[in-house]
Amino acid sequence: MIYWTVMAVLGLIAFGVIGWVGIIIYAAIATIFEKEPKPAKVTGSYDRRPARDKAPTRVDYGNGLRLGRYTAGVYGDALRQVDGGKKNIFSRLVITYADAQEDLTARTIDVQSYTLAATPDGEIVPFNLTAFCELRQAQRNFRADRILLAADGATGSDLADLLGALKTAPNTVSFDRKTAIVQNVTTGDVEMEYQFRAPNFKRVKVRPTQIGYTEQAIGNNRECCLLFIDGMIEGKDTPQRFKLDRIQATYSVDGGEEITNLAAFFLPKKPSRASVPLTVNH
Repeated sequence: MIYWTVMAVLGLIAFGVIGWVGIIIYAAIATIFEKEPKPAKVTGSYDRRPARDKAPTRVDYGNGLRLGRYTAGVYGDALRQVDGGKKNIFSRLVITYADAQEDLTARTIDVQSYTLAATPDGEIVPFNLTAFCELRQAQRNFRADRILLAADGATGSDLADLLGALKTAPNTVSFDRKTAIVQNVTTGDVEMEYQFRAPNFKRVKVRPTQIGYTEQAIGNNRECCLLFIDGMIEGKDTPQRFKLDRIQATYSVDGGEEITNLAAFFLPKKPSRASVPLTVNH
């Protein structure tokens, strides 16, 4: 009995030793011939936003032209986008712009909207300008911190306060499939022969309050086209919109003389298109 007990114990020990040896040999062989694991398949949504611009390698472009001129001296990732800004505006600017590849171009742009950013000190500055670019003949986005020089597109005067110019820019509205620039007017009362219902015209006294017009560059000049006049009709409490193609005649209340050119009477005179020289030290 003792004999068989000893033999059973020795058998169990031998079996355990053989098992551990087998495991060690298997692990060694598996390590030698191990294959690289296949990459896991990733599903689901991901961030499609474009990557931020790389840190600029050039900040000073000479002649005092530097990144961050209109963003309190801050540029790149140091700016933190915040809520705010404005849509449906019109602000014609002539700018010198440094793109992400450090190339400089002089452009005339019609700003349609803008967003805001905050500097590390908490100052609010312009961030991204969405505008029609005459150079590319398409809508483009312009980082405000990359605008090296900006001037008023009408006068050519340098803009020291870009954000202030954008805040005071006129609004725009959609009218007859066109984008109309809206501007307040103070021309005094006029009398209009207006077609409220075809085919008859009615003469009414109107106090114009604002106008809507389009503006586009024609060569070195700008062409403005009057689209409508908003005004208060005598005896009415709400303003009326008068479409230009329904106005048969307009007369000055003071002298009774006919106003033969409504566009010249209501629209501000527009100087030839301004330009900003692209001057950089080499």
